[in-house]
Amino acid sequence: MQRYDDYYRILQVHNLAEPEVIESAYKRLVRKYHPDANGGKMAEEQMVKINQAYEVLSNPEKRYKYDIYWRSSYSKPGYSSSDRVKKNTDNSAETFAAKYVMNEYFKGISQSNFQLSYELITDLDKKRISMNDFIIWQGAVSRIFHLEEYDIKPCKTNEGISISRMREYGFSTAVKFTVDVTEANIVMDMVEKSSFTKMCVLENNKWRVFLGYENLQPIINKFNSLSGLLTAKSVIDELVEKHSRTDALTGLLNKRGILERIEGEILRYNRYGNIFSLVMCRVVIKVSASPDIKLRAEEHAMKTAGEMLVNTLRNLDIVGRYEDNIFLILLPETSGPSANKAVSRLNRELKDIVILYENKLVKLAFNFTSAEYASSIEETFSKLT
Repeated sequence: MQRYDDYYRILQVHNLAEPEVIESAYKRLVRKYHPDANGGKMAEEQMVKINQAYEVLSNPEKRYKYDIYWRSSYSKPGYSSSDRVKKNTDNSAETFAAKYVMNEYFKGISQSNFQLSYELITDLDKKRISMNDFIIWQGAVSRIFHLEEYDIKPCKTNEGISISRMREYGFSTAVKFTVDVTEANIVMDMVEKSSFTKMCVLENNKWRVFLGYENLQPIINKFNSLSGLLTAKSVIDELVEKHSRTDALTGLLNKRGILERIEGEILRYNRYGNIFSLVMCRVVIKVSASPDIKLRAEEHAMKTAGEMLVNTLRNLDIVGRYEDNIFLILLPETSGPSANKAVSRLNRELKDIVILYENKLVKLAFNFTSAEYASSIEETFSKLT
């Protein structure tokens, strides 16, 4: 192993410093020790060390390799330094380098520099996806969505990351990130916020973004067809003005409202591969009463049923009244098996419900069917009905 000085100490920065902090520290030290400003021999020697340190720490891949050495040499107890910090975690250097690459990938997307983003995906992805197809794909996406802001954070846990699958692909190390994005939906003329996960893998000692798509053409076709909605935007705007999205009885989304939310989830699915599932809930109401009381009791029961569903589901799940006695539930980031587990929980917690309305017993029975979205909303609904 080549011997290094403590580059963090030379640049007077924390070992977890962001790139802009390192650059700022370097410029400050250059102003102080540059031969034009300081003619001393010691200054010249210090300037050499400063340049060496910056060359390594400003390069994510070089910094990643250096950090392995730094942790073994300079972060041990007993190491004396005026800016000594707690020992870094084993994967912090990996996470830093991976995050830098992921950030550059999304910077390219946000600036429509799709060629730059393409260069940051894995060689495995490049064997499956040509640069031309990648650029066409992102161009089709940008006609619907404009990426305004993004925030990348390492996932607190690697739960859900298939390490065995990564190794099958030949990747020894993977880091999973949560990406929060703010996008302008051109079709719907609204700003949307959403979250999804993305993976960086170590491939041939380089961090790269792993897409995992085998064929982009179906996705490109979907976005090209969605682009046709732009020509009908004026009609959509008129419909938005005329029709409410809220059900007057339950206060939940109505049929139009829940379908619009599902449409937005389909767009995210086509863009990022975000899985989601739908659950259809049929409510059977039994009450013995005169016709007028029975009608009011049934309405009260449907309102109560909606409240029970909302209180039983997760905060991110969305409930809408699809028809008179039918609710439609959107489960974002949920696979088919996970949706089945959610249905099992609903069946347990909403079993044999009895409420009282004007001294009349009202019995509620909930019947659930679920399906993971695959290729079309028509196919998914066919599994629910």
